[in-house]
Amino acid sequence: MNASFVLTLGLAARFLLGSGNKFARFVTWVSLLGLGLGVMVLTVVVTVMNGFDRELKTRLLNSVPHIMIPVQVEAAPEPQDLLALSGVSTVSPYFRGLGALSFAGRVRPVTFYGVDATGLGAMAAVVASLGGMNAALSLLDRPDAVVLGAALAQRLGVAPGDRLTAVMTVPSGDSIAARTSALQVAGTFEIGADPDYNLALLSFASRSEAEWSRVGRLGLRLQLDDPMQVGLIKQALIARYPGMQMLGWDQSYGELFKAIGMEKSMMFLLLLLIVAIAAFNVIAGQTMMVHDRRGHIAILRTMGASARMIRGIFLVQGSMICIVGTLAGLGLGVWLAGHINTIVDMLAGFTGQHLLDGSYFITVPTEVRYGDLILIAGLSMGLAFWAALLPAVRASRLDPAKHLY
Repeated sequence: MNASFVLTLGLAARFLLGSGNKFARFVTWVSLLGLGLGVMVLTVVVTVMNGFDRELKTRLLNSVPHIMIPVQVEAAPEPQDLLALSGVSTVSPYFRGLGALSFAGRVRPVTFYGVDATGLGAMAAVVASLGGMNAALSLLDRPDAVVLGAALAQRLGVAPGDRLTAVMTVPSGDSIAARTSALQVAGTFEIGADPDYNLALLSFASRSEAEWSRVGRLGLRLQLDDPMQVGLIKQALIARYPGMQMLGWDQSYGELFKAIGMEKSMMFLLLLLIVAIAAFNVIAGQTMMVHDRRGHIAILRTMGASARMIRGIFLVQGSMICIVGTLAGLGLGVWLAGHINTIVDMLAGFTGQHLLDGSYFITVPTEVRYGDLILIAGLSMGLAFWAALLPAVRASRLDPAKHLY
């Protein structure tokens, strides 16, 4: 190891930890603490937002169609041809219609969704909530059976066994007409996402395709091995079937996830300001340290130390603060994120109200993404390093003749 570097490192540690102006050292340690706390808060918030993003995507994409293809188009593809495409796991017919449900004077707008066994099996989150595939199929084994989201059933005030009125819209010339029918609530599901509030499941086999087509839209539902590849699969479908209409989950729910991503970015930038403030504290602490060590700097210069070496001493000193503060903040942030539910439960015990009351979630989801940790570490160290560079440059430019005493 280079002897000059060893000397620089030793002097930097001595200046940081040795005796001197106590207030200057206090400001230096406060800047380290502020940097660590800023990085910790940023890590916890980003990790929790990643968890919410993952949970919403998982719950929704395990329930909604990944791609919907109306059959009222020219050259409608055969299900076997669609299954032959790489990345497509299942293809099933579906019915989709808009309308409302009425019970005891309460009316709620809903989306009616008719599925067969294959289509129901693709709704993994719904099937799991209903107690498994056999239980789910048994709930829809009657022509008048309907399965509702738990939140929708609660707002209507219905329970399994209750009969309610379904109103479906039917095109009639230049306007629409309403068609009513009686349905019996066979069960409810809860996946912790938007379908809980507006989805009513019907058996596709309960009516003929001609009957379904009069009150809604028929089509083919595609489930993908990887929902994130929906764009590539749509491109492959368009290349094979030019002009074919289709609707992907990225179009139906893309704006929701874009909003979540934008919210995460804004929170990241706002919390990064805390780190920036801590970086300015590094400037203050290092500037006071340089002022306190003017005599030592002058002695080192008269003994032959170069301006580069002086600059290196205070730059290494500032870098120590950057590295220790950032790594401590990252480690503590990841640890807190892993124990966030324990902390939330403790707060609920003190306040009497849980943070997640009234939301889709029972526990706070978290997800550690190493890319985010690297970005946080890089930006935090970069800001703090820049803050340490300014006092280091100032130290290297001190005139030793004015500070020998």
